[in-house]
Amino acid sequence: MENLRFINKNSFLRTISGYILIINGIIFLLIYSFLGLFFIISGLWLLVKTGVEINIENKKYRYLYKLFGISVGSWEKLPKIEYISVFKVHLKYKAGLSLSIEHEFKDSMYRIILFYNTNQTINVFETKNIKEAFKHAKFLAQFLSVDVLDATQKKSKWLD
Repeated sequence: MENLRFINKNSFLRTISGYILIINGIIFLLIYSFLGLFFIISGLWLLVKTGVEINIENKKYRYLYKLFGISVGSWEKLPKIEYISVFKVHLKYKAGLSLSIEHEFKDSMYRIILFYNTNQTINVFETKNIKEAFKHAKFLAQFLSVDVLDATQKKSKWLD
């Protein structure tokens, strides 16, 4: 059986910013100085995708970092998972040019979390799409033989 991989998607803006920094870093490196290395490293950091890979047969998991198709991360023993939960997470961002000109952005994400040892967690996946979150949670629940808790509303409920 193949490993189960859950890779979080980078936003379009983050991806474009990463490539722009890399291109500018190469130009700076060729024309100006080693300051270009800072731009290249920053651009690569923006392009890294994060996620979790689970090996059901060997009962191991790893947080992974993926860049240009290459994944790295160290394997750890998968604890006995008690249940899977889908949370709704509210995010706030502040952006502005100065303290007098500031704008607040609000957003929400759905996060899949594995619970073990009562309150220990493994964050598996994040998405803005609630259907995608439940699809992945149910799929993972089948392999781990556990239940899914819908914690997206004020009153949590177990899924069938």
